Amino acid sequence: MKKLLWIFLLICLPLASFGSKQIKAYFDYNVYFAPGQGSYLETYLNFSAPYLKYVQVQDGIQANVQVTLIIKQGDTIADFKKYEIASPIVKDSILEDLYDTKRFLLNSGEYELEIELVDMNRKMSKPINAFQLIKIPEFNEGAISEISLIEFANKSSNKEDQFYKNGYQLIPYLSSYYGTDMDRIIFYFEGYNLLKKLKKGSPYVVQAYIEDFTAKKMVAKKMKAKRMMADENLVHLNSFDISDLPTGDYNVVVQLINETGDTILKKEQYFERYKKTDEIIDYVEIESLHEFDIPGDSISYYVESLTPICGRAERTNIYQLIKEGDTTKLKKYMAYFWNKTEALEPVRAWKKYKHQVDVVEVYYGTQIKRGFQADRGRVYLQYGAPSSIIERPNEPSSYPYEIWQYDKIKNQSNRQFIFFNRDLVTNDYALLHSDMVGELQNYRWRHDLLQRNSPSRNFDDPADGTIDHWGGNANDYYYLNGPRRW
Repeated sequence: MKKLLWIFLLICLPLASFGSKQIKAYFDYNVYFAPGQGSYLETYLNFSAPYLKYVQVQDGIQANVQVTLIIKQGDTIADFKKYEIASPIVKDSILEDLYDTKRFLLNSGEYELEIELVDMNRKMSKPINAFQLIKIPEFNEGAISEISLIEFANKSSNKEDQFYKNGYQLIPYLSSYYGTDMDRIIFYFEGYNLLKKLKKGSPYVVQAYIEDFTAKKMVAKKMKAKRMMADENLVHLNSFDISDLPTGDYNVVVQLINETGDTILKKEQYFERYKKTDEIIDYVEIESLHEFDIPGDSISYYVESLTPICGRAERTNIYQLIKEGDTTKLKKYMAYFWNKTEALEPVRAWKKYKHQVDVVEVYYGTQIKRGFQADRGRVYLQYGAPSSIIERPNEPSSYPYEIWQYDKIKNQSNRQFIFFNRDLVTNDYALLHSDMVGELQNYRWRHDLLQRNSPSRNFDDPADGTIDHWGGNANDYYYLNGPRRW
């Protein structure tokens, strides 16, 4: 997830502007192991052709991008590459995206990767810069690589092809989003030093399946298994038909199972599936709708209240249904959602969630926001009630704020959320900072909380302008349960 979050930042942030357009690039990476050589970083770049400037050359038009990749460990440059990518020369308006991959042999440890992109055909263009923290793991004691999503795979013997890998040409898929027009997900991973975990020649199973990301349950008929005989290394390319997979958040999961049935190695890769709503709710029986017992004038509200606990693609369907305003479709969707989310007791699960929605409406709703739309309401519905809450509405120099402490959220422990009320009038406390993975992380949260009385001088300093104020306790409260995390 960390990689994908960084990709979206690279795509969406207005890092540079070139006339009416800017470079639109997708980036991802993976770490592999080469026996006899060591671990290596493999980087992938995809440039969207319409966002590049093409210029006239002898036989047509061509785009050119300069790429600089710098890998640092502390103040030391571990490796770097600076090169230019030239598109194929085309004679018409049909443009193809540019793909690139590079490999860096690196020791295990933590690194910072800096990327600089320049469109060489735009005069006076400024470079686009982005950064990514990368961890190179140890593979010596038996391990499998992360799972790579693949756009196109073909058997190949051309070792000069930059996308050649272990007998295949593998073009990476640099997204986690699979839309309606995509009916197959292809994935690839490798295993190393497996005889540290298995006896040579002993049988084991490579199992792959798709699971619901939220429920952590295997999707029916989405599992494959292959019996293998143990050897030092493993190369595995596989795929699933997802034409019948409904909208939602999922994981591709792979695991190696030994002859006694124990899972010895396991990895997962998130992806998001989107299908049009009509394709997934038509099978819902009208007779089952009465079980959810939602009046017609409330159905839009309660369907929208599902947005804190569903994925981006699911929210797209919800907003489209609300826009259409068809009460029967909305009720069908409610039945579909809960039967998918909690197949054994969908009605009971819905009634429990409905109670929580009603609670956050009372405590966190405002004149312009429903309770589930407010940040505190969304967090409450998504993660449950906090273990404890510190409320500070009247500290002399800070905005009113609350700190929510969670002892446990899934596999993460001791997570905190800090909300503040900047307008001092409504009950709308916005999320200011959290150390929960996937949530807003604002390293200057102390400065922003005290901004009324804190001058700003150095944006790179998290505590810039945050002077001690009489009665100010936010810093002490936030770090009451653990070390500083930003």
